[in-house]
Amino acid sequence: MDVDTKERISLHAIIFEHAEDARRKAAEIEGNADLEFVGLTDATFGKPHQAEQRAAENHLDEFGKRMNAINGRIAERIEGERVVCFSAFPSDDDRLPIDNLDDVPIQGKVIFRAEADDFWGEGHDYESDVVDSPTWLEVAVLADEMIKTTGDYHHQFLERVRVIDEEDGVKVARFSMGS
Repeated sequence: MDVDTKERISLHAIIFEHAEDARRKAAEIEGNADLEFVGLTDATFGKPHQAEQRAAENHLDEFGKRMNAINGRIAERIEGERVVCFSAFPSDDDRLPIDNLDDVPIQGKVIFRAEADDFWGEGHDYESDVVDSPTWLEVAVLADEMIKTTGDYHHQFLERVRVIDEEDGVKVARFSMGS
C-alpha cells in the first residue's frame, strides 16, 4: 500500500511451514487497517481440505494465466529478456488481475527518470525519450530499459508511476518499483 495515497499497489504471498503460524499471521493482517488480506490456503492435502484446496488452486491458476498474458504482451515489445514484472493492474471482484496495458497513466508529454544506486546494481542514471500519453505497455517497456540501465535487478515490479516535476511543458515522472 502506498503510504501517501493509501492506494493498493502490490500483492505479496507469505508461506509458512505450519498452518497455525499462517492462521495467526492472517489474523494479524486482517486486523491491520493498512493491509488487505486476500486469502489463506492450507497446503495440507486431506479429505477435509480438498474442495477448498481445489478452489484455491483454480484461483491461483487463473491468477497465473492472467499474469502470464499481461507479462507476455510486455515481453513481445522488448528486445532480449524481459526483466520488468507488471504490478500496476487493477483487480476484478475475485481479486484477479485485469489487463490495463492499453490504459494511459499519464496524459501529455512525459519523460521518465531514475537514479542509479551502487547499492542495488552497477549501472548509470536513466532518462527516457519524451513520450506522449504513454500506455502502461509503453511505460512497462521503459521500466524494463530503466532496470537494465541502472542495474537494479532487485526492484523489478512496476507498481505505479508518479509525476514529480514539469520542465518546459514536459512532465517528469518516476517509476515506483517494488521487490
